[in-house]
Amino acid sequence: MISPISFLILAGALQPPLPPPPPKDFVWGLPLVEKVLATLSEPKLPRTEMPEKVVRIVMIPAFPERRLVVSRLTPRADHLEVVTKTLVDWLPGPGRVSILPVTRLAPGRWNEIEEALVSGLWRFKPPPDERVLDGALWFVEANGPRGYHALLRHSPTNNPFQTLCKKLMWASGIDFSEEEFISWFAAR
Repeated sequence: MISPISFLILAGALQPPLPPPPPKDFVWGLPLVEKVLATLSEPKLPRTEMPEKVVRIVMIPAFPERRLVVSRLTPRADHLEVVTKTLVDWLPGPGRVSILPVTRLAPGRWNEIEEALVSGLWRFKPPPDERVLDGALWFVEANGPRGYHALLRHSPTNNPFQTLCKKLMWASGIDFSEEEFISWFAAR
C-alpha cells in the first residue's frame, strides 16, 4: 500500500512539465517585425556586405487600429527610390495592406539620410532597452558597403536614432494625420 505522502509525490511527478517562459521579445520584438515584413512581402536584407545600399524602417504603433508603416529606401544613380507599405487593423487578424506608389526623390535627400545613419545607426550606442510591454516599436535596418546593421527600440526618446527615424518617415511619402504624427513623435 502507498502512503499518502508517497502518493502526492508520485502524482506530482506525473504532471506534465510547465512550458518554458516566453522569450523576452515575445510580444513586441523581432518576431513581430519579421511577421510584419513577411505579411507585406518585403524581401529580407542580406546579412552580408553588399554594394547596393538599402535602408528600411518598420514602425509598429502601440495600438492595432493605428497604421503600421514599412518604408524601404534605395539610392539609385539619379534618384532615391522609396517603397512604402502600410498595414491597418493588424491584430488579431491579418490586417489591410496598402502599398503607396514608388516615390522618386532627389539624390540630395539620400545625403541627409546617410548623414543621419552615421550617428543614428552605425555609431549609435543605445542605452539598455528594458523589457517593455507597450508603446511603439521602431526597427531600422541598413545594408551596404558597411555591412548589415539593425536596431530595434521601444518608443525612443530624443536621440540620434529617433532623428534618423524622423528623416526616414518624412521620406516615406506618408501623409500623416495630426493624431498619427503626435502618437509617433510627441514629447519624445
